[in-house]
Amino acid sequence: MGNAFYPPLRSEKRSIKAAREKRAKMVCAQCVVRENCLEQALAHGERFGIWGGLTDLERKHLRAS
Repeated sequence: MGNAFYPPLRSEKRSIKAAREKRAKMVCAQCVVRENCLEQALAHGERFGIWGGLTDLERKHLRAS
């Protein structure tokens, strides 16, 4: 399951990326430390992967708002 949280080293098709992110977000949705995970990622500027149920792009937009 860990590979669902981080993109592969090579590029991936948009549909595969969406499915991978969906799997990771489903795990995050049931996690009891999701909010802490997201706070940690934001505090440390995590640039890659799914943290606290958000993608890197979603976290970037959250920080910008």
